[in-house]
Amino acid sequence: MTDLESLLLQVKNEAEFIEVTSDIKLCRDHKDDFLLSLARDGKATHLITGDKDLLDINIFEKAKIVTIVDYLK
Repeated sequence: MTDLESLLLQVKNEAEFIEVTSDIKLCRDHKDDFLLSLARDGKATHLITGDKDLLDINIFEKAKIVTIVDYLK
């Protein structure tokens, strides 16, 4: 098994795949709205990003929108 195959198998076994049904229209950059939809449908507690348009929202429903540095603190 190659390293890539091993990684894909690990992702398949560990990941939770979310069916996104929400259609959020909130972000200044509408290309980022799908992440808010994913956060809602996945019942996320955090959305980790470096995107300023998302970071400016700060909190979306129950999800805190933070950078990786802030999340790891």
